[in-house]
Amino acid sequence: MEPNTSSYDYYRHGIRENLRQFIHQLGQVFLVGLTIGMMRTVVPALAELEFGVAEGSFLMLVSFVVAFGLVKGVLNFVAGRFAERIGRKKVLLYGWLSGIPIPVMVLLVSTPI
Repeated sequence: MEPNTSSYDYYRHGIRENLRQFIHQLGQVFLVGLTIGMMRTVVPALAELEFGVAEGSFLMLVSFVVAFGLVKGVLNFVAGRFAERIGRKKVLLYGWLSGIPIPVMVLLVSTPI
């Protein structure tokens, strides 16, 4: 009789055993944090200067969260379909590559043409 092994026993647990994946996830969380932090400082300033939204208004506080949530929700469905076809790793890499121009665009948005 064979010992009772489950698929759970197949995986290695712990940070040291999965250091490469852990560092990859840590990097992603760091980049998302930088992007959201930048947007939380730039968008309110632009809302006040360019669109005349009063500082500290509810609209200014909620607009970024709503816009980010709607776009992320829709793109999660699209990314899920692509992940089924080409794989999750490629979808993550393509997503980050497409996001590289965003900080530059935000930096240049207030520059007069």
